[in-house]
Amino acid sequence: MVVFSAGCSGSSAVMIMVKDIAEQSNHSVWDCDGGFELLADLDKGYYGKLRMSSAVKSFLGRAADAKRQLLFKAEERLAEKDAYVMQLLHSMHAKVVNFDRVNKLDVALCAVHDCFQHFTSNPIGYQVNTTGKPVSNCEFRGRGDTQAEEETKIKVNTKFLVENLKKLMKNRKWTDTYLKSKGFYKPAFATYEELFMFNHGGEMLLHKSVLAWMKLMESLGVQTKYSVVHDYLSGIESDHTPAPKHSSMIYNFDEVKRAIETCDGEGCDEIKHMLRE
Repeated sequence: MVVFSAGCSGSSAVMIMVKDIAEQSNHSVWDCDGGFELLADLDKGYYGKLRMSSAVKSFLGRAADAKRQLLFKAEERLAEKDAYVMQLLHSMHAKVVNFDRVNKLDVALCAVHDCFQHFTSNPIGYQVNTTGKPVSNCEFRGRGDTQAEEETKIKVNTKFLVENLKKLMKNRKWTDTYLKSKGFYKPAFATYEELFMFNHGGEMLLHKSVLAWMKLMESLGVQTKYSVVHDYLSGIESDHTPAPKHSSMIYNFDEVKRAIETCDGEGCDEIKHMLRE
């Protein structure tokens, strides 16, 4: 069970929830003790100096021995570090999903907050404190010892904003093309926005999220029931809140708003719907 997703898509929450729903549906899952970022962890050497494809094969074997199905997240940039990874997954008839977050402004802001530099060739922006002073110590999700404890916002580089958003909007198509080139001719697709509609409250949005989750689980080979997913999402509803307004996250919000409102050309209609005031 492999979820292809770029960073800042909300995939961390999705992976946990996939495992929960699968196990509540009597489908045993193995996640390497929470290590959903299997390829990234292998690339960083967390499991020793093993060839990535050999290590994945070993993990698949260990999962099979435990009578469970291996679940992990993947990215093209990591899988391509060892071409045999995709060959192995194809030969094992892996269930693959292309997962994406449609609102690329959220993705861009997250990339700055989590200190990711590889998302776009042009700078997205940088963190500042409440007075606009740049924050020098950037650590992934605040996990570093030097991470600043002060409240921060993001100052967006509006010169490249529209260009960066348009590039991020191509991720779904690129991943889809990549998976097809590796033999996964009809990769399933899911979006963060559909899966997490229930965060906004109301039975209708909860219903739509349930259907989206059922479709995702089926794509991963897990047969579940509407009641199982409905009860699960209802149970965690109070733990989640809708995404905050961008006006509360962006230091130069007025400049960003102007840049988006004056966007012209292909993709701009979609970009204009990304802004939450």
